[in-house]
Amino acid sequence: GNPDEIQRVAAAQGVELGKGIEIVDPVAVRENYVPRLVELRKSKGMTEVVAREQLEDNVVLGTLMLEQGEVD
Repeated sequence: GNPDEIQRVAAAQGVELGKGIEIVDPVAVRENYVPRLVELRKSKGMTEVVAREQLEDNVVLGTLMLEQGEVD
């Protein structure tokens, strides 16, 4: 989500996010995963347009980020 908003909510709830935590804004990174999703699903007829639509689902986005070793 939006890093500023997440920091604000965390602070309001008394939660301190550690220095090693990186907050990823899905809106800012979705486009980076379109080519990979197209590649993975090309045998099923995946297009860039459909990949972009599917990447609106943060579960799909998170799964690709995990597959790429970018999150844990």
